Amino acid sequence: MWTYQTKEKPKNLCDNFHLILSKSAPPRALISRPLVCVSLDGVIFCKVTPEELPDQPENWFDQAIYVQYEEAGENFEYYICLRPKLITLLNALSNHVGLVVYTSQSKDFVEAVLLAISTALEKKEDYVTRQMSYLIRDFYYWSREQCIERDDQFHKTLAIIDEYSFTCMSSIWIIDDKPQLVDFTSHVIPVSTFKGDPEDLELFRIMHQIFID
Repeated sequence: MWTYQTKEKPKNLCDNFHLILSKSAPPRALISRPLVCVSLDGVIFCKVTPEELPDQPENWFDQAIYVQYEEAGENFEYYICLRPKLITLLNALSNHVGLVVYTSQSKDFVEAVLLAISTALEKKEDYVTRQMSYLIRDFYYWSREQCIERDDQFHKTLAIIDEYSFTCMSSIWIIDDKPQLVDFTSHVIPVSTFKGDPEDLELFRIMHQIFID
């Protein structure tokens, strides 16, 4: 786990409180794009255990993806429901930003869930969805090991990403449902916590907030 902490702002931080993109702008080189970190559980999907599945509202988990993995000798099983408009959002962002995962979940969970999502999407007939499956499979990610544990909670630190990436702090953003657990809250694109509702339109709202055309 990273233990690096600092009370000072990253050296290249500048005031920039909104990520605004133009869909009509030509794609930029990957190294010069803004970096958008995407959280997992509660943001782009909802997860439940097999025991919790029967208690979910009818039809919410009809298209759930099964995830199974082992961690520290213990077996874990989940069903995950992808948030509506997820593929549309990832596709819209992919030409304009660098996309990475940043989650407080364990490394084993991240690898298992990304593989399960990618495998499920790869079987879809829609071309865009299949293309996004490859993007998800190859996601670079930051996990619990890159969080700072404090008061029994895992805090995400964009300052560390600034120090260990080629992207300056003014161009680093995170889509998250817990802004209070991110060090630079002004660079959080906040979303409500996803519970599995198939009528959820939060990611559509995010696209309207980010893109100017």
